[in-house]
Formats: sequence, structure tokens, C-alpha cells
Amino acid sequence: KSGALFGIYDILAGPLAGEPDFPLPWSTLPESSFLARHEDVEEALKAAGFEILASEDRREFALETFERAKNDNKPDIRGSDFSKKRQNLAAAVQSKLCGPWEFICKKVHFGGLLQVRTETDHVWIFISNNK
Repeated sequence: KSGALFGIYDILAGPLAGEPDFPLPWSTLPESSFLARHEDVEEALKAAGFEILASEDRREFALETFERAKNDNKPDIRGSDFSKKRQNLAAAVQSKLCGPWEFICKKVHFGGLLQVRTETDHVWIFISNNK
């Protein structure tokens, strides 16, 4: 609906080329991991009728969070391999292979489907609702 706010907080490709170590929180294998570039996400958002009010690289925030989590000895209910996934994500963010981005957008007009094409030619599709 026009004027509605939309937010994204997601891990995107970093400024350096390369493949992070797996497993990661969203994928256990490279074949099922598709990291888009923030420029591609911004382009897709605009094409789908969103005005980008803010976009921010949250890499430093993530690194601070990973540092605090090192000393967290609470049991993890996300599975026995989550510790390795978190370690690999922290290493990939530290080495600038990927990192979190935050987007705050406002729906200006209905632009159809939001599609993000990655460098590996895979497509993410988010369906916009014009109601």
C-alpha cells in the first residue's frame, strides 16, 4: 500500500570477492547460498516502487555483537552446529566477504515483483502487495 514502510535487515555480499567458509546460519553448502550486493537490492527496491529512506552497512554492529557473544556460555537451542555457523559468519564479516545491511523504505507506487539478480544469476523474489 502506498506510504507503507518496509524494512530489511539481511546478510549481503561484502566488498571483497570470495566464498565464506560453510556452514553458515542460512546455508550449509555454497550451492544453496546466494548473497546479493547491496547495490542490486537498492536497484530492485526502487524498481518495485520503494523510496529508500535509509540504507546502512551494519558490519561494525555485527562485529561488536560477535565479540560480546564470545563470552556467552548459555546453551544454544539452535542446534549443535550453530556455534560453527556463527564462527564462520563472524570470520566472513571480519574478512569483508559478507555483512549485514539495513534498509528502510517507503512504498511510493506499485511496481510489481521485487527481483534481485545476483552475480551468480540466481534470483530472489519478494512479492509486493498493492492493497
